[in-house]
Amino acid sequence: KYDVAKAKQLLTEAGYPNGFKTRIIAQAAAANHDVIVALQAYLAKIGIQADLEFVEQAKYTEYTGGTWKNALIYASISQSANFNQMVGNAFAFPRSNYKSNANPPNWETIYNAASTDINVSPKTQQDSVQALTDDVTVIPINYEADEWVVSDKLMDSGIGTRGAGSYWNPEYSWWNK
Repeated sequence: KYDVAKAKQLLTEAGYPNGFKTRIIAQAAAANHDVIVALQAYLAKIGIQADLEFVEQAKYTEYTGGTWKNALIYASISQSANFNQMVGNAFAFPRSNYKSNANPPNWETIYNAASTDINVSPKTQQDSVQALTDDVTVIPINYEADEWVVSDKLMDSGIGTRGAGSYWNPEYSWWNK
């Protein structure tokens, strides 16, 4: 629930009664600019002035693979039927990406449990989601999914074999008549 009064109260309690300035960094070509501009407007209503920085892929990779200060990174995280796989890609311990993000409390234990869970139990996936969202390491804004409609005659496409909906093997695919 978007609650301006509560947000302003929390900012005051955190020592920012007049808000603060920050940046939102996003990929110029891949990011949904409308969503980011709306996020900027929501933040402005509670006193957070967020400058928008739409960067090309090389600069974005430099940010996500390195460190940054006083900024939000707008990122699309690959969806997967196995949430634990996505967690490993984006929030591994130790981190190779998003190094400026603090780890949630007890993250190493949670991450290790999730990444070694060969049964992909709902419990380890829920624990990961809970830790990342409670800590505000991740703020879910929108969800995008890849959808594929394929004939049952398409064989060995590779769709769904790597966790990412957009992965497939056209060079190995064949048509079963």
